[in-house]
Amino acid sequence: MISYHPVCAQGGVPWPPSCPAEGAAPLVPVLVVLAVACAWLAIRDMGRRPQSGAEGLLGEVGEARTPVTPRGGTVFAAGTHWSALSDRDIAAGQRVRIVGVRGLTLKVEAED
Repeated sequence: MISYHPVCAQGGVPWPPSCPAEGAAPLVPVLVVLAVACAWLAIRDMGRRPQSGAEGLLGEVGEARTPVTPRGGTVFAAGTHWSALSDRDIAAGQRVRIVGVRGLTLKVEAED
């Protein structure tokens, strides 16, 4: 036996699902606003540079904690100590810029 919703019974429409629930209409603008906000946030974040991983380290500035040479050294960048290599000798305490990442070793250059 098919039951009829009192509001829809006049037209002989069975309940559910043919008759829309009362009060659902005000939800449509709210859902549209939420969808637009989510799309705006997603598009905005697409233009930002990565915050983590190797890509997030590129361009960061740090400090040489030990002398950094082509054979190795240690730098402090992004809140932690890293093994580092450089094409030129860099003195301890000098500011460095990260120009490459291979595994857990950074390639750095002296910051001018």
